Amino acid sequence: SGHRNSGHYNSGDWNSGIFNSCDHSNGAFCNRENEDIRIFNTPSGMSYGEFAKSTYYAAICSSAFRLTEWVEYTAEEKKKDKKKALAGGYLKEYSYKEACANWWNGMSDNNRATIKSMPNFDADVFEDITGIKI
Repeated sequence: SGHRNSGHYNSGDWNSGIFNSCDHSNGAFCNRENEDIRIFNTPSGMSYGEFAKSTYYAAICSSAFRLTEWVEYTAEEKKKDKKKALAGGYLKEYSYKEACANWWNGMSDNNRATIKSMPNFDADVFEDITGIKI
């Protein structure tokens, strides 16, 4: 029961694992939110609930992460090609790391600085995951 659970037999919200009856747990038989999530592979001293309310999370969410994007054909393209005029556009696909680059480039300098100030920030881990060299 609950919302956005993976694993088995969870109640509460945003759980993975098994038999959890709280929110944001990834263990087994937990009834309290994890008190220490890992950020950049290291304990952070924050619960997920605290992290979700933080400026770090707000900075992460400040720019869209899109693996696909609808692109309209130009008037000239539509004029030259009846199929393009009928379709109107196409779905452009991005690789995961291209989408990461677009996400990073779409945010303010302040939000990029906030992400770099996260507990345990590790530029090598960040680059390995996103392809973005800091």
